[in-house]
Amino acid sequence: MIQMVINNAEPLIFRDGRPFGDFGTVDGGVLRWPLPSTIAGMVRTKVGTNRATDFFWNKDIAKKKENIEAIKKVGLKWTLPVWKPAGGQWCFLFPRPADALFFEDTDQQDIYTLNSFSYTKTEQDCGHDLPWKNWLLPISTKREKPATDTPELWHQEIFLKWLLLEPMGPEFNKDQLGLALPELEVRMHTAIDSQSGTVKSGQLFSSSGIRLEISKNTQDDTSHSVEGVFGIGVGITGHLDSDNPFGPCLLGGERRTVFADPLETQFPLCPAAFDDQKFLRLVLITPGEFGGWAPDWLKPSAQEDQTPWVTVPETDIEVRLVSAHLSRWQAVSGWDYEKRGPKATSKLTPAGTVYLLELANPSRSQELAEHLWGRSINQELQDLNGYGVVCIGKANLS
Repeated sequence: MIQMVINNAEPLIFRDGRPFGDFGTVDGGVLRWPLPSTIAGMVRTKVGTNRATDFFWNKDIAKKKENIEAIKKVGLKWTLPVWKPAGGQWCFLFPRPADALFFEDTDQQDIYTLNSFSYTKTEQDCGHDLPWKNWLLPISTKREKPATDTPELWHQEIFLKWLLLEPMGPEFNKDQLGLALPELEVRMHTAIDSQSGTVKSGQLFSSSGIRLEISKNTQDDTSHSVEGVFGIGVGITGHLDSDNPFGPCLLGGERRTVFADPLETQFPLCPAAFDDQKFLRLVLITPGEFGGWAPDWLKPSAQEDQTPWVTVPETDIEVRLVSAHLSRWQAVSGWDYEKRGPKATSKLTPAGTVYLLELANPSRSQELAEHLWGRSINQELQDLNGYGVVCIGKANLS
């Protein structure tokens, strides 16, 4: 596997592919971070053009189709935000887990306490319509409103401690937890008359993009007390030994130039801490493209009165889904260069989603954790576009 980091100080433009403009039915969604498929497209374009200058534009139709099928085998193992503090090394950032509850300290601004959920069995007539009798409802003993302005990206140390349920400090400030996603930068443009070369009256438009840098502006409530740069960390799989994805690349809307360099920081290994666990948490570190709220092999049917035991792909380990924490779905579309047309809009399960699994045989929990760590949980436990990648955590259940 090749690891690389993508970085650039120029604004990058990412949209979710929904229609926008005069003839659109909705406004196009501007994204504060690229979706995995956008990065996968950039990587395949770079690898393909390095293999041959006419790789995608070969006049031999049969050869062109052969090349397209070949480049589909190149994909992403994972893609994650990374950051480098001033004078430091690249560090991984992870999405905020959906099962983490933060409450702001009433006496100190920007100081938070971190709480977890407890779980209770479902009962009839208790305010839900779930059909599964073994489903566990997550509940909070706190009666306050959770804070919503905590960082979307967590530092690796904090994230791994949360997965392993290790003790952490009772209070955090924003910089101890992680970093906010880059703020959008709006630029105004005007149309130019092709004949006169002058500005067309009244034809203004704007574009919104992100800069891969961390602002240090104490007058801005969204800024941090640290400074540095963001990068896009990528793990590439399915490549040939001769492939070289490094160097200048074109990424995102308006094909802005970025630079891909080797990433020396290694993706964290699965901790040896999951022996004899009756329950495990699967935490999505990239959005899931499942066609629903969970992958088909794991998702229970609404016609069943209990969630069924299922076999994890590529193993004989039996598990069943007993709870989940999900945020609002994300829209994704794009352009299909093979079919020369727009892709259908689909719904993504957002990164940070948590699935709680019960194991039929707890003695195999470490084996299962190592099998799933850093892999996609799509149907065949792979997604070459980088969707549905998980890390594993313990669960605080008796």
